[in-house]
Amino acid sequence: MNQKLLLSILILTSILVWINLGIVSSPTAAEILSSIVVSPTEGLETDENGGSATFSIELDSPPSQPVKIDLESSDSTEGSISPTSVNLSPGNWDSPQIITITGLADLIQDGDIAFTIITHPSSSSDPEFDGLDAPDVAVINLDDAIPTANDDSDTFDEDTPITLDVLSNDSGLNDTPLTLSSSVFQPVVPWK
Repeated sequence: MNQKLLLSILILTSILVWINLGIVSSPTAAEILSSIVVSPTEGLETDENGGSATFSIELDSPPSQPVKIDLESSDSTEGSISPTSVNLSPGNWDSPQIITITGLADLIQDGDIAFTIITHPSSSSDPEFDGLDAPDVAVINLDDAIPTANDDSDTFDEDTPITLDVLSNDSGLNDTPLTLSSSVFQPVVPWK
């Protein structure tokens, strides 16, 4: 008999004996779990001027029954999401479902705020997909940098030039003209 064939039979027989003795086992259903694919899960930015970002959700294999995944913003004052749930079925399991995150203005100069889109555990009649907890999505809502004014109670002599420095890091103000107005102060003389 050919040595290679004999060696192959010997190896296959050994594997079958190991499986029967419980030394090596075939994978169980729990070891071959399907998963929910979320992309991307980080690096997303929105802004307080209504800027948005998107991510997608899909399954890595077809379910036998529909799969529902509820979504929620960890900070509803910084960002909203649409839709708030995703339904995947045997017909659309591999079609990425697009979720839009929209930044919200809070009228507070609080800097850039990190928040999370929470993917709640899935619900399905398919036991392979029921209760899966997909990765959450990290988002940063960029502050809109509303300009602030300092106390400008300084007084100047007439005809003294004044220099104003205006700083803005708000992308929504690009190419927006700055209008300044002045008025001549006339002291009020008490009437006699």
